Amino acid sequence: MGLFTNLLSLAGVDVASLDALTLFRWVALLLFTRWMFTTLYKWKFSPTAKVPGPWFAGLGSFDFYFRLFSDKNYQVIHERHLQYGPVIRMGTRMVSISDGKLAKELLSTHRYRKPAAKYRDIFQILLPNIFTTADPDFHRQRKRLLMPAFTWPTLRRMEETITGAGTRPLLAKFHALAQNGQPFSVNLSTEFLGLTFDVIMRLAFGESLNLIQDNDSEVFGWFGSLLRYMVITRTFSFLKDKPVPYLPMVHQGYLSKRNVVALALRKIRERQAYLATLDRSDPKVDVPQDVLQIMLDAQDPETGANLNTEQVASEAIVQMVAGTDTTSLALCWTVFAILRHPSCGERVINEVLTEFPLRAANASDIIEYDHVKARLPYLTAVIQESLRVYPPVASSLARVVPKGGLTTGEHFLPAGCTVSFSPYAINRSPLMWSQPEEFVPERWLAPEAEMDPGCKVGTLSFLSGPRACIGRNLALMEIHVTIANLIRHFHWEFAEPRFADLEPSEHVMLHVKDDEFRVKFTPRTPELSS
Repeated sequence: MGLFTNLLSLAGVDVASLDALTLFRWVALLLFTRWMFTTLYKWKFSPTAKVPGPWFAGLGSFDFYFRLFSDKNYQVIHERHLQYGPVIRMGTRMVSISDGKLAKELLSTHRYRKPAAKYRDIFQILLPNIFTTADPDFHRQRKRLLMPAFTWPTLRRMEETITGAGTRPLLAKFHALAQNGQPFSVNLSTEFLGLTFDVIMRLAFGESLNLIQDNDSEVFGWFGSLLRYMVITRTFSFLKDKPVPYLPMVHQGYLSKRNVVALALRKIRERQAYLATLDRSDPKVDVPQDVLQIMLDAQDPETGANLNTEQVASEAIVQMVAGTDTTSLALCWTVFAILRHPSCGERVINEVLTEFPLRAANASDIIEYDHVKARLPYLTAVIQESLRVYPPVASSLARVVPKGGLTTGEHFLPAGCTVSFSPYAINRSPLMWSQPEEFVPERWLAPEAEMDPGCKVGTLSFLSGPRACIGRNLALMEIHVTIANLIRHFHWEFAEPRFADLEPSEHVMLHVKDDEFRVKFTPRTPELSS
C-alpha cells in the first residue's frame, strides 16, 4: 500500500485525512489507470502494432475470449484474413498466417516450437507425450518409437483388426436397423464417434468396448466429459487437476480424467500379464497385432530405451483424445458434403457402385482400403475436398518465434512472439485456391499444370512437417473404407430438411451444430452374380 499512498501524496491528496472507503476508491482508480496505460501502450507499441488487423486485436485478451466463446472462432479469423490480408494481428505478441506456403515453411522445422504451457495445460493427461511436448529432442525420440505403428505396411497388416472394430460392426448395426429393407435414420455424429472410439480402443488399449452397439456406455461418457474439461481448462488453467465439487462440469471432468487414466493403466497391465504367459521365442505363438503391442515392444534404436507402463498409457490416451473426434467429424462432414452437393453425390455413388456392385446385404461384403485407393479416384478427391473445406481442427495452431525473429513481408516479429495458423483460413485462402468457398472435388483430379497452388502445397488438415499428425494414415484408412462401404450398402438422404443447412460449431474442433446430424439410410438391393 505504501506505493499507492506515496503516489496519492505526490498528487496532493492528504492521505491521512481519508477514510477507508475513499482510500479504496483512490487505489482502485490508480489500478485502473495503470491497467489502462499498460494496455494502450502495448496496443500502440507492441511488436505487432503495425501488423494489419482490427483495432481491438491489440487490447489484451478481450478479443481472444470473445472469439473463443462465440463458437465461430474459425469463421472470424477467416473473415479477418479476407479483409486484412495473409498476415494479421491477433494480439500484442501474436499474428495469424493464412499463406499456405509460408505456413508449410515455418512448420517444416522444429525451430518453431509449440507453446509449451498451452499444450501441456490442454492435452497432457498423465505424462508428457508426443502431442504435448515442446521439446524437439523428446519429440524425435518418441516419434522413433511410435511412428512404426502408423506406417502403411503396418496399417495394412492391421486392416482386418481396424475394420473388424469399426466399419464391419457399423454396417452390421445398420443392416439390423433396416428390417425388411425399411429405411431408418440415425445421428451420424454419435455413430461415427462410436466407430472411431472402438477402433482406437482396440488398437491402443487392446480391446474394443463395442460403443457402436452401446452409445450409452459409461466409458463414452468419461471421454465426453474429459473433452469438455479440456475445453474449460484451456481457458481457466488454474482449475486443472483439482477437485472442485462446486463446479459440477469441471469436477465431473476431473473424475473422468482419473477414470480414463485408470482404464488405460488397467488395459496395459492386462496385456503385460498376458504376454508374460507366452513363450515369444516360439514363432508359432500368436502375439496381438495392434498399436498397443507395438508401443510395448518399441525400443529406441539410438538409446535402447523402452516405454514404461505410464508412458505407454499417456500415449494411448492422447491417441484416443486426438484420434476419435477428429476422424468422426471428418466422416460427418464428408457425408454432409456428398448430400449437400447432389451432382457430386451422384458421381461418387456411380463410381462406387460401378466398380464394386453390392453382392451381399451384410457386413461380410466390404471394400478394402487398397481397392478404394486404386479404383475410386473420385471418392478420394471428395474426401480430400471435404478435409479442405471442413478441417476438423479449424483454427489456432500456434508456434513460438525462435531466436533471431521472423520477417514476413514488411513486418518483423521478435523472438517469443507467437504465430498461429488456421487450417480453415489457409484451406480457403484465395491466394491458394480457385473458388475457395466452393466444394469442387474435381480440383484434385486436374492435370498438374492446371492444379490450384493449394493442391500442390497441400492442406493443413493434418498439419505439416515433423509435427504433422502421427495418426494421419489411420484416419485416412478409416474415412475411405467407411464412406466407400456406406455408399455401397445404403442410399442416403437428409433425415430432415434442416440438416441440409448444417452449421459448424467450434469447440476445439469443428463440430456439427449441437452434435446432431441425422441421416436416413435405405439398404441397397444386392446384384445377382453372373
